[in-house]
Amino acid sequence: MSGEEEEKFDYQGYLIFNGIYETDLAVDSKYRRGLIEAEAELLADLGQFEDTKRESDRGVEKIPLRDYIRDDDSVSGELEELAGQLISLRFLYEDRIEKDGYLSGKKELQKVEIPIIKDADIYWIYPNYMYFRGAKDDVTEAIEYTSSILDADIASDGGTAVSPQQPSRFSKFQSISFHADFLLWLFSHQYNGTDLPGSAIEIDTLTDASVTGNTDVWGGNNIVGDTTQLIESPPLLSAILQNKSLKMIEGGFAMGDNTIKSKIQIDKVHIKSSAKSIKKSNNTRRMSLSLRFLNELVELEKYWNNLDPKNKYPPYTFFLDLFDTCQAHGMTLDNISEILRREYCDKRGDNNSEWDL
Repeated sequence: MSGEEEEKFDYQGYLIFNGIYETDLAVDSKYRRGLIEAEAELLADLGQFEDTKRESDRGVEKIPLRDYIRDDDSVSGELEELAGQLISLRFLYEDRIEKDGYLSGKKELQKVEIPIIKDADIYWIYPNYMYFRGAKDDVTEAIEYTSSILDADIASDGGTAVSPQQPSRFSKFQSISFHADFLLWLFSHQYNGTDLPGSAIEIDTLTDASVTGNTDVWGGNNIVGDTTQLIESPPLLSAILQNKSLKMIEGGFAMGDNTIKSKIQIDKVHIKSSAKSIKKSNNTRRMSLSLRFLNELVELEKYWNNLDPKNKYPPYTFFLDLFDTCQAHGMTLDNISEILRREYCDKRGDNNSEWDL
């Protein structure tokens, strides 16, 4: 395929995924008939959005990303296999902004409402995961619209509350969050120089992180950034030792021959274009790499979530090593937070004596 044709696939904005959901289909769901049939049903249920002569101010249009992936010579192997699971839609809705303008027959400036079209992309990795890309407010609109149309009302716990009046097309529509302890688990593997088990993702380097917690000499929220030695950064290590929680990590992640620079936060993932594999790719390959990374990341989170507590949470020796690293870099700490020691002792099911309690 020519380069001109490859670039037909386009997206606006950044590769920021503000909604990451696990999905499962109800036993009697009409979406169980296969990918192509599910795509047609989904388009029909969500409704086509048209710029003229439409009855609704919300709807979707099909993104033929699946076809672009299959036709793009730069997308191969596991990236190309992604096309066999992918349903891509663009959610569009009409919003209004207030501006100064002249109304017909009026000489003075008036406040007028101007209609604008906003959008967010929906990528359904059929039938397991649904990713929403776009600005936070636009993604929120897309999630609320999609979940309501699909009889998948979002419950207060992030799961699915099915209306008893009608059968649900989805038995699960649940938000995936990357818990602070999951981020700490990733950090600990990088700190210890160990591979992530059962994953195609490898951490090349961690460069940025942020934590939140009680106010100390560094403040309540700490950001450590733009360093190749994050795992030896005293401000970050001391914050962890004083029982602050990771809420973001950023760095380079390898998937085979590809390198992805990603910022992973509790409620969203930002794939950055500065990494070599992404920077030199066309839009089709960029999105394919991003979606595959998300797949691997959510599978890794699921793996971590099912681990035995003693493998899921770091041992006391890990925190002692952080303490020693701080001292080696000239930072003096009185101790490791007792609250932290008690918390992780309980989470792991260890004896108090193992944590100097």
